Amino acid sequence: EGYDLVAGRVSFNRSLDRCDHRFDEKFFLQQSRLVVERGSAATANLFVRGSVFESIGGFSSELCSGGDFAFCRMAVAKGFLISYAPEASVGHPTRGFIGLLKKSFRIGVGKMQSFRYTADSYDQVMPPKRLFSKLIRGESFKHKVCFTGIYGAVCLSGIWGICTTFLFGRR
Repeated sequence: EGYDLVAGRVSFNRSLDRCDHRFDEKFFLQQSRLVVERGSAATANLFVRGSVFESIGGFSSELCSGGDFAFCRMAVAKGFLISYAPEASVGHPTRGFIGLLKKSFRIGVGKMQSFRYTADSYDQVMPPKRLFSKLIRGESFKHKVCFTGIYGAVCLSGIWGICTTFLFGRR
């Protein structure tokens, strides 16, 4: 009631208690952070009024990733209101290391496409480095070391996606 876009909580179903699955659970699809800090949300759990789609025109067909963020950012820029509702929860499986690299590569490609086709990068999806220490607070030393390695690999995969899109065009 009173909002045009509502992001719900994404509850991860971690099938394995491995560092890469814990990383995915902790770093990606954090809807409350996305709504509060970026005025955006992932479509993994997002409710949108039909009038918003009519006004914005739907998702960009030019982006292989990040269309949901671009859509939300355009909606908020047009004055539509976004909110977070933790009680609206959906389950989502965690990804392993290779899945995280593939996701980051796709995000990198989407960022470059976003810049190329919309002249706006729509911010980064990964938490900025300044938030990294906050997000790993409370983790064991072993997991902090593991998260640091995965974070580096995921960032490099995203950069590789940006570079290949820049050099070779759209995938």
